[in-house]
Formats: sequence, structure tokens, C-alpha cells
Amino acid sequence: MQIEQRLTTNNIKLIFTPVHARSSLEKSVLIYNESAKVKSDAEKIAILKKYFDEAVSYEQKISDQEVGRIEALKQKYFGAGIKGVPFMVREKELLK
Repeated sequence: MQIEQRLTTNNIKLIFTPVHARSSLEKSVLIYNESAKVKSDAEKIAILKKYFDEAVSYEQKISDQEVGRIEALKQKYFGAGIKGVPFMVREKELLK
């Protein structure tokens, strides 16, 4: 199912827990940073599609601190039981 369809009936919160090289952590930083600046779902989806394109390149320098923040988030969710990605979580059930 396309994310646009899901959003017609569900609220979706994406949490990035990259499992690949540093570049995937950096892309997560960029997605979080750019998504925080936009309001509409369409703009957020466009950002996701931009960075999930395998041919994407970026010139922004991502600090070790920013990468560390995403790594810590990744460890938090893997520590909570996520075994691989993608993984769907019902947040209310996870927080019980």
C-alpha cells in the first residue's frame, strides 16, 4: 500500500533506524532536519522519496554528533525489540 493511501485512514510516525553504513545514518539526519521544516504530508513524502532514491547525492556535512543522535535512536528501538527493518510498531502497545 502506498503511504498516501495509509495516511487517509491512519496517523503514521516514521522512526529511522538505519542498519547500513554511515551514509544511511546521514540520510536519516537530513530527512529529520528537512521534515521538521515543512508542514504538509505531501512535502514530507517528497523528502522521503528524495532520500530513498538510490541515486541521491548530498553535499551537506553531517557532524559526528548528529550521526550519534540517530545511532542512539536506532539502539533504543532495537533494544525495545525491533529485529529488522522495516518494522511496524503500534506505538500505544510498545509504550505499555
